[in-house]
Amino acid sequence: MKDARLRRDKLRASMRRGDDGLEEVTFASLAEEWFSRKVESVRAPGHSRTVRSRLDRLILPYLGHRPPGAISAPEVLAVLRRIEDRGHVETAHRAAQIVGQIFRYGIAVGKADRDVAADLRGAIIPRTPNPLPHHHRPRENRRPHAGDSRLRAAPQW
Repeated sequence: MKDARLRRDKLRASMRRGDDGLEEVTFASLAEEWFSRKVESVRAPGHSRTVRSRLDRLILPYLGHRPPGAISAPEVLAVLRRIEDRGHVETAHRAAQIVGQIFRYGIAVGKADRDVAADLRGAIIPRTPNPLPHHHRPRENRRPHAGDSRLRAAPQW
């Protein structure tokens, strides 16, 4: 009964906005709207291609047909775990970011109730840091510091 009242209220709100309320919002339609407004028109073409590829290959085949309100955190986690299981931990984190951005956009435009991706913080494998090598100056070219024996050996004026 509670679900029926919620649907009734959403239908009334959409009719007040001028929508007929008959178009069912899916995660895929929300993702398309988000992509066209927030990525494609604003970001570099290479970045847009990468995001589009991640959406089409990794996210939308599993979540796209569902309404945003019907998607739960365990369902999103299952999608991310599929990526993790292939050894692509960084890509899983990026996919989680994309899903979260879509949900937050949906909240802003009134097509989603909450961001279930936020509940997944700490649920996927942490990224492994890949630090860049630190290049030191060769020992003979370093500046002397206070405890350096070369500094003590220098003549005092």
